[in-house]
Amino acid sequence: MDEHTLTGFLNKYGVSPVLYKTQHGMSEKEAFETTPDSMKSSGELQTQFLKYGIK
Repeated sequence: MDEHTLTGFLNKYGVSPVLYKTQHGMSEKEAFETTPDSMKSSGELQTQFLKYGIK
């Protein structure tokens, strides 16, 4: 299981990297900014753009 892929991370930790980071003290905006797009779900990609304007 490769935790450097979204599927592998979800299988290991049970949540996406963005949610994992926010659960461990990082702001939502910072979590979006520091997580590569390849590690985000389509809903997270939409949220980061609509809520924060991050492309």
